[in-house]
Amino acid sequence: YSPDQLKEDYNKFYTIMEKVHTGLFEYLTENEWQALKDSSFQLFTHPMSHSEFYRLIALHVGKVRDMHTRHGVTDWWYKQKQNIFPFNVRYFGDKLYVSESLVKELGFERGCEIIRINGRTPREIRDMIWPFIPADGFNETGKMASLNDYFPWYVSLFVEEAEQYDIELKKLDGEKVSITTPGLRDCFSHLSFQQIWKCKKSALELAIDQELRAAYFRIEDSRVFKDSIKTYFHRLVDNKVQHLVIDLRGGGGMREEEQVAELYSYFIKERSKIFEAIQVKSNDYTLFDKDFTFKPYGKSLRHIRDAYFDKLVDSGNGYFLWQEESYLGFIEPADVQFDGTVYILTDGRNYSASTDFTSLASQLDNVFIVGEETGGEYRSYISGAMFGLVLPNSKIGVKIPTWKTILAIEEDKNNRGRGVIPDYPVSISLDDFINGKDVVKDFAFELITRGQQ
Repeated sequence: YSPDQLKEDYNKFYTIMEKVHTGLFEYLTENEWQALKDSSFQLFTHPMSHSEFYRLIALHVGKVRDMHTRHGVTDWWYKQKQNIFPFNVRYFGDKLYVSESLVKELGFERGCEIIRINGRTPREIRDMIWPFIPADGFNETGKMASLNDYFPWYVSLFVEEAEQYDIELKKLDGEKVSITTPGLRDCFSHLSFQQIWKCKKSALELAIDQELRAAYFRIEDSRVFKDSIKTYFHRLVDNKVQHLVIDLRGGGGMREEEQVAELYSYFIKERSKIFEAIQVKSNDYTLFDKDFTFKPYGKSLRHIRDAYFDKLVDSGNGYFLWQEESYLGFIEPADVQFDGTVYILTDGRNYSASTDFTSLASQLDNVFIVGEETGGEYRSYISGAMFGLVLPNSKIGVKIPTWKTILAIEEDKNNRGRGVIPDYPVSISLDDFINGKDVVKDFAFELITRGQQ
């Protein structure tokens, strides 16, 4: 891209971020942001490749420290990239291990150690990618989950678009081998579809252990609550369940705030307020033009204006308030109550609405958190109406959230920028990974068993 094209795209990007992004300066100072701008403009005296400019935008997004502020590659790159790193992986500290092979001919077992990729160590690769990964505040479990989940993408985006991969590995029996492979001859769009389909689970799963009087409730997609949640809680009560394990790991879980309120209502005994406020930086819909997409929040700018911008209320304190959601008031306890012990299973993929529920429930005396620190910030985060900016020349996409959602819980300044910290931290070991053990779930049921002895 020419210097003029770069300047046009960058001016559009930073102007919209400054005027629309409600949490731009939550963890980034205005001086730090200005320094980023000044240094960026110095680069625009010469043409830049797509990869170079993408990394610049992605670095800005990473420094905002918000999980919902996202950078996106162009459709062209996504569809045309035909040489993908051939393994899904898992980091344990500075070491990297094969999770599965994406190429049939590379039959390396789960748990084989990857020692080098094109001469770089796993730590060097991680350090190259780390600044570009969006995450809430100072949280690291969410960043590590993203690194593990999207490693083949991130290698091409932030390390190199390699023609081939020279990989040094150590097998489970200790034998060291070196391979040279062109990688997966496919495109990222197809790989993404395959990965999503392979990981697809039922929206909800409820299993009751009559002997333990315990239940396991996995939530993959809370948007189906209206069809089943009340029935599930009646089953818990009818079966005299005393211990409930709620699994919110894996990036699914709670999808919307109204479902947070609905689920939470089954655990409270009195009328409660769960959200303090939803703050919005601007109500100026004229900032949005042909370079924006509004899906899934609306079909057009007019729709967004009528349904959203025109309903914002000026707080008088430099921001606007969104007050249209029923869950922003007080919620009533559900007709059926669960008052037994609750264990919520968490990991770095528990963020957004899942972290909201986890954080709220953790305030209750009968609720315990098991697993990893949540990937979402414990009290507030920026999300809500997230509009997609497509930069006019490079077509790089940036998802810009406009809501700051604040839970009605006491602020803990010592925990600022962190997720919900588990009562029982449980980490998976390399042996657990190789053998496919769910040690977090097992630990929760061990707590239940021990408590009954």
